[in-house]
Amino acid sequence: MKAPSASPRFLVVDDEEVDRIALARGFRRAGFHCELTMARDGKEALGLLQSESVERPFLVLLDLNMPRMGGFALLDAIRADSSIRKTVVFVLTTSDDDADIENAYRKGAAGYVVKGQSGDTFVGLASLLERYWRTVRLP
Repeated sequence: MKAPSASPRFLVVDDEEVDRIALARGFRRAGFHCELTMARDGKEALGLLQSESVERPFLVLLDLNMPRMGGFALLDAIRADSSIRKTVVFVLTTSDDDADIENAYRKGAAGYVVKGQSGDTFVGLASLLERYWRTVRLP
């Protein structure tokens, strides 16, 4: 089992620039130093995940509703590709619909977080992910 590296890498997949900025700010406010790579939609994210020249992220933070390729389609593509199938994915979305939550877990999401109205959601998420990163061991 590998120990966590000094600074984890996260891939944030969200078409809303405001949310990407707020998430990065939340990580800074929480004092969690990590590398955040941003993708605007599922197609861009899939390209990054499948690239041989890009270091794999520790986990993916995935919005559901995006143009070109939405979150559920990206989850399907990740689970269908043997080289990235084990990627840890947390859904981070505004949808609190029970059907979306159930579908995300059925497709292998490790967690489901509903974006709140304030930036505190992102600070709390950063703290949760820091504890997760320090606790779990991945292959």
